[in-house]
Amino acid sequence: MEYKKDAGPRLAYDKDLDMIIVEHLVSESNEPKKKWTLVGDGDYEGFKWKNGKWIHVEKVFNYVTPEGQEPLPNPIRNQSGDLMEDKLNPGEPASPEKKPAKKKGKGEEELLLY
Repeated sequence: MEYKKDAGPRLAYDKDLDMIIVEHLVSESNEPKKKWTLVGDGDYEGFKWKNGKWIHVEKVFNYVTPEGQEPLPNPIRNQSGDLMEDKLNPGEPASPEKKPAKKKGKGEEELLLY
């Protein structure tokens, strides 16, 4: 398997699928004979052992995410930049908002949160 120096295509045996998985390579400059231009395209082919020989599987994964149902990030801060505590500890009620209080002592003021 030859590919571009900075590329990192997958080539591994997948125990769950019981097959060798190989990331499909394409030339990023449309020159497939120049192996140093090959990079993974996110598609996978494979090899399955059947009846004493390796059988080529052209496309291993066929699932296509429906449009409008793409995975989205789940931010832990709202648009104001404040932490959304319910996302940090799912299932637990959000803690009450802390309010600043001033405490005097020995000629100084301290800012405490309670």
